[in-house]
Amino acid sequence: MSFWSTVGNAAKGAVDKSREINAEAEALVADYRSENDDWLKSKLRNGNVAQKMAATMVLKERGYGS
Repeated sequence: MSFWSTVGNAAKGAVDKSREINAEAEALVADYRSENDDWLKSKLRNGNVAQKMAATMVLKERGYGS
């Protein structure tokens, strides 16, 4: 494999993983809307990447952040 082929494959893998995490976060948002603010804030501290993204989205909907 050439250098650029390897770089391209690595980039493709990163994009695929990013899409997977975004899809998981979008699916969690609907569930997280029924949770209280303290629970969401605990997910920001202790959750995985998708959970943190979903909690952030819901808290922003509620007026937290900028």
